[in-house]
Amino acid sequence: MLVRITIFLIILTVIWCFLIRLYLKDDFEKIIKLSFDKNYCPWYICITGILMYTDIALILASAFYLLFLR
Repeated sequence: MLVRITIFLIILTVIWCFLIRLYLKDDFEKIIKLSFDKNYCPWYICITGILMYTDIALILASAFYLLFLR
C-alpha cells in the first residue's frame, strides 16, 4: 500500500508542477520575482515544496519497505 501511495503522490506532483508551469508561462514579472526575490513565496510554491519533500520521504520509506520488510 505504501508503494502505491508513493507512486500516486509522484504522479500528483508531476501534474501539479505542470499546472504551475502553465500558470506562470505568460506572466514574466512573476517569473522574475520568483527567481530573484527570496522573500516572495506564494501559496502554490509552498504546496510544491511540501509535495516534493513528502515524495522524498515516501520514496525512502518505500525503498526501506521493499528492501528489508518484504
